[in-house]
Amino acid sequence: MVQRPKRREAIQYRKIYITQDDRVTERSRSAIGHGCFLQINCSWEYFKSLKSTKLYKMSNKHFFHEYEGLVVKALRGFTAVNPSLRLIESEKVIYNPSHNTSKVSLISGGGSGHEPAWSGYVGDGMLAAAINGDIFGSPSAKQVLAGIDAVKSNKGTILCITNYTGDRLHFGLACEKARAIGHKNVAVLAFTDDVALGRKRAGMVGRRGLAGNVLGLKILGAAAEQDYSFEDCLSLGQAINTNLVTIGASLDHCHVLGRINHEKVANDVCVLGMGIHNEPVSTTRQLL
Repeated sequence: MVQRPKRREAIQYRKIYITQDDRVTERSRSAIGHGCFLQINCSWEYFKSLKSTKLYKMSNKHFFHEYEGLVVKALRGFTAVNPSLRLIESEKVIYNPSHNTSKVSLISGGGSGHEPAWSGYVGDGMLAAAINGDIFGSPSAKQVLAGIDAVKSNKGTILCITNYTGDRLHFGLACEKARAIGHKNVAVLAFTDDVALGRKRAGMVGRRGLAGNVLGLKILGAAAEQDYSFEDCLSLGQAINTNLVTIGASLDHCHVLGRINHEKVANDVCVLGMGIHNEPVSTTRQLL
């Protein structure tokens, strides 16, 4: 007997997931976005015998077993050991309360789960504020605006992002709103250093951002500390990004609490070109 949830699309491919109690669950691509499942009452050994079906096992071992509130808990702990910083808990914003308003404000952020990015970069000579989304989830425009308001600048504010669709949307929208309400000189600087896919395959959004943004933030932070103008900081950041090249390498996929694992990576290979959220890889290479 199959319990079929209401959904708009038909199943486009089969993937079988085995939960902690060995319940067999089939999820369709259309169902992924809506959180729908098909519960199938049969043994998973049967599905394991099907060569055309991939099996995935959910992890049941975590330091924390509750996803809700996990980011805020981490940020509370971060400010507890870094008392010079402040937390706007409702918006998950870490900021430097001693930021000099006569200097350009550098703000970055994105989904949590990439620590020490980006809260770990807040301080004199680097970021004025960091905006934290949920795990692997972009912060909202409202959160970004709260960060802009927390570290006002008489020169201007640069929103430095790694180039992902959600961040481009929400930071871009916050930039437009900040200009509309009177903030002087606000711009978005997207770091696009991931060369794994190339510019053509990257599509309209452009190449992804990777670890190269840390170098950009450090250089820009030093420039802002040296009283560079808003225009000079922005121009410098664009020049840095043009010359940044990064490619990711990993031994396995990352796992997020409460989410189903991706397929396993073989023990004798590494993957080149994987994105920071398990995005598709370019190739695999045999380990030395």
